[in-house]
Amino acid sequence: MDEATKKDKCICWTAYKSFERSCTEPNIILFHTKESTFTEKDKYKKRLVLREFEKRVSALRNTEGGILFIHITDRTNNNSNLSEFDQFVDKSLKSLIADGCSFVESYSRKWLSLQHNILILTVAKGSCVSSVSLNTKVCSDHGIEFPSTFELTRFVSKGQLDESEATVRPEPRPFHLKSQDWVEDRHIQLKAFFEPTFRTYCEGHKHNRSDKNFVDYVWNNLRFREYLSGMSKVPRGGSYYVGIAEWKKQVVPDVHGIHLKGSKTDITKLFKQKLTTVTVYSFDDKFKSGQKEENIIEIQFHNLKTGNSVLELAVKHVKGIVFYDNGPLAYKIDDKSKIVKIAKDQWMNKVRSWRLK
Repeated sequence: MDEATKKDKCICWTAYKSFERSCTEPNIILFHTKESTFTEKDKYKKRLVLREFEKRVSALRNTEGGILFIHITDRTNNNSNLSEFDQFVDKSLKSLIADGCSFVESYSRKWLSLQHNILILTVAKGSCVSSVSLNTKVCSDHGIEFPSTFELTRFVSKGQLDESEATVRPEPRPFHLKSQDWVEDRHIQLKAFFEPTFRTYCEGHKHNRSDKNFVDYVWNNLRFREYLSGMSKVPRGGSYYVGIAEWKKQVVPDVHGIHLKGSKTDITKLFKQKLTTVTVYSFDDKFKSGQKEENIIEIQFHNLKTGNSVLELAVKHVKGIVFYDNGPLAYKIDDKSKIVKIAKDQWMNKVRSWRLK
């Protein structure tokens, strides 16, 4: 039951209590949403609702399963069609299946009655931890993506790499403006930097152009935090360049650089400070702050004849798993029937103990 229902006595409350009395499932969670959200064009608004939905499904799958009692508050028609709801939640529900089971084994849904504004989503218990976000990526030669739980399990149990393949510090790569080797792969990521886009970002966040805003933009909007987590899993690590547009039809990439108005020393310090939001799980079964992982990144500025600079963020291979946003995000239901975040060490214990059945 959520706080809004307690306070406002939503019209669904009577139906909820009646259902609760007859329900044999171990857990029931009430969730309010609007039918208009299913087709909402604002991606940010949709994402906020989906994140709350995922939080509750994660908690159910990690705690014996149960029912998500969904009240669609603005639904007025008596149409039993669920296609818009299914399309809205499909990707989220699939992402929360971490144990290799099929969708039909994990979920079922039906209307509570002919009224068609209360939906019963039955959620099966998962045999592995279901995460709203793993907050770590893996590299391919095409880009980065979330690993499967099976990949993470194998990654941890294998210890990833032999000690001979581990690196002590990042290795910035030779910088050649006309090199034919400027091809993106698991080791190299090229990011264009467009000043107008950055200005729009600053204006949208009601900020002036500053070193801090530049670092925030690269870290979040240009997704360096995600590439850091991915490249750190690759033998010999990788380099992430800002100020180089990936080449497609050109013989060489567009090396335009960045017009830095601030201090390179300050920018370097700010990137190092960002490591406080990074968590590293080492294969000796310990979590630590990214700042305590020695030399996880090295920062270099390559000066161009135009006066601009290309920023290189070199990432070392880490013998462990690098998480951004302070680690994986998963939930459970505690002894007081409250939804709480699963601690990082508990999350890892579940991953380590899981085996694909």
